[in-house]
Amino acid sequence: MKMQNGYLALLFLAGGSMAAVSAAQVFGRPFSWELYFPNGAGDAAFLLFLFVLCRLFPLQISEIRRLDLGIVPAVVGVFLYGLHPTILLFLLSVFFHFGRDPETKNIRHLFLAIPRKQLFSLASMVCAIWTAGVFLRLFGEASSDYSTADLIVHVVVFLLIAGIIDILLQFLYIMTKGGALVIPTMSQLTIRMLPKLAFAAPLGVLFTILLDQPNGCYYSLVFLFPAALARYSYHCYLDSRRMHMRTIGALSRAIEAKDPYIRGHSQRVAFLSTEIGREMGLSNRALEEIKVAALLHDIGKIGIEDKIWNKPGLLTKEEFEEVKKHPTLGRQMIDRIGFSHKISDAIEYHHCYFDGSGYPVDSKMTRVPLAAAIISIADAYDAMTSDRPYRRRVGDETALRILRENGGKQFDTRVVEAFSNILAAQFEQDEEQDEEQNPETPTAKG
Repeated sequence: MKMQNGYLALLFLAGGSMAAVSAAQVFGRPFSWELYFPNGAGDAAFLLFLFVLCRLFPLQISEIRRLDLGIVPAVVGVFLYGLHPTILLFLLSVFFHFGRDPETKNIRHLFLAIPRKQLFSLASMVCAIWTAGVFLRLFGEASSDYSTADLIVHVVVFLLIAGIIDILLQFLYIMTKGGALVIPTMSQLTIRMLPKLAFAAPLGVLFTILLDQPNGCYYSLVFLFPAALARYSYHCYLDSRRMHMRTIGALSRAIEAKDPYIRGHSQRVAFLSTEIGREMGLSNRALEEIKVAALLHDIGKIGIEDKIWNKPGLLTKEEFEEVKKHPTLGRQMIDRIGFSHKISDAIEYHHCYFDGSGYPVDSKMTRVPLAAAIISIADAYDAMTSDRPYRRRVGDETALRILRENGGKQFDTRVVEAFSNILAAQFEQDEEQDEEQNPETPTAKG
């Protein structure tokens, strides 16, 4: 922690020094708005507005991933108005960074939420903009007088330099904390940065061209309106999707409420199933369908009598025939809701075997759907490694051995192989953690 605090102090000192130089350059001579901004204070106000807008309303590209595009107005400012005014306007925009507290729902300044993180973000942004702007000067003063092709090249170079500096600063921040691996950390930071640069480059070029025109602020506002509408629509979609998944989670918990022995079973099967699908290289859409199907794979149990599920001993033939109805009952329930046929198929066929046996029997089905085959293995593994009224759990390695022995018969061999890889990696990680926590004590030789 001391090393990280020292690093942060150096970073704040560097950012503060750069801000001080910018202030000296701008205010070290008689100041006038027109000296830096062709249309006076209006240009400065609009650039400040863009900084605040990009920071308060990041681009949401997935349910859990947001992109801070604060670098876009930095591109515009550097190319149209110069490096030093841009640095100062960026710093001024910090005073307008307000947001809603997720717990209290009250409006508060973002620096009050996580001040350490916000200060680091502020200092690293100043360093990134400054370094990229100075680097561009090696090739001549940044300007909007380039041709469109030259402007694109210079904007890309600016963003690449700023992105590299940002990655390095974040990397050093993480490494000074200790415990992180060099290559995975750098790879993760780079992968996270690439989408940001991909969105920032065309937007930076577009706004630079627009704001360089007479009445450019109005053209930019015309562009921002449909962008804001699209962002609002996407947020509405994400809200409805979250409610959709919460409803699915409530249904899965309602199923498990009938049997205390399977509490958490559907969530574990959903997690294992999505990990298997990810290991097999399935698309995000396919992974989402598998997750939904896994959460609801036992929904048909609602239609089976409680005394059968809670019976401590073995089931009679008649009782087992009742149990075998639950995949078909689940399919009938899901079809009324309107899920995709892949989800319905996975729910109905997750007890069908790779060799054609299992239940329910369907003469039209030539091969078990991949989603059903994945859920089948996750379901069997979790069942074997959990206590049930009629037997005790088995160990992870024993369960994996049983899955492998039944590959090509009950289970799809491709899925068994993918699941084996996941568990092998988990076993190896557990062994490394055990070695770190319980190092061997050297014995004395005598």
